Amino acid sequence: MRLKEGGYTGRVLTIDLVSGEAFSSGYPEEYVDLYLGGFGVNNRLFLEHYRPGTDPLDPGNPVILGAGPFVGTRVPGSSRVMANARVPLTGAVASASGSMGLGAHMKWSGLDHVVLLGKAPSPVHIYIEDGRAELVPASSLWGKGILKTTRALREAYPGSSVLAIGPAGENLVHLSLAIIDACATLGRGGLAAVFGSKNVKALVVK
Repeated sequence: MRLKEGGYTGRVLTIDLVSGEAFSSGYPEEYVDLYLGGFGVNNRLFLEHYRPGTDPLDPGNPVILGAGPFVGTRVPGSSRVMANARVPLTGAVASASGSMGLGAHMKWSGLDHVVLLGKAPSPVHIYIEDGRAELVPASSLWGKGILKTTRALREAYPGSSVLAIGPAGENLVHLSLAIIDACATLGRGGLAAVFGSKNVKALVVK
């Protein structure tokens, strides 16, 4: 299957939380056949960025978000976004999926995958629009619950989709959940704690 023949943008946005820099890149076309869908390529990208033995709450633990070829289309049941990381509850390298609008907004922004590396020096939320990312200070949101955080970011960025964590994730609770659009869970096993360990309060995509 060729990337341009449907469902894939072929673009990965990698965000270095330490420097605040982000860059968009392609991935090999053969990934489409070898690692079908958002889940498959997510696992391949995780393998590229993860160093065996890295603790789940260490800055070196990458978070990979991916949207498969049907996401953002009218195909029924195709709203899922995938997340890969090593999670603190079990210590396993695990995947999770959540619905609502995040995956579709990623695709409409021109991205199949988002890779988060390192740890921001202070709390931030990440804003992505048209495939470009900005790290925005989020000290005013730190300590707020998921619903208040989501409402505040939707007011700041109308028409966006928001993945947020609450105080449990900030305090590295091992069974904390990230929530998409104040509705859909993502990351049983403590994905929110991984975000908290990276000082990432939320991911906003438009």
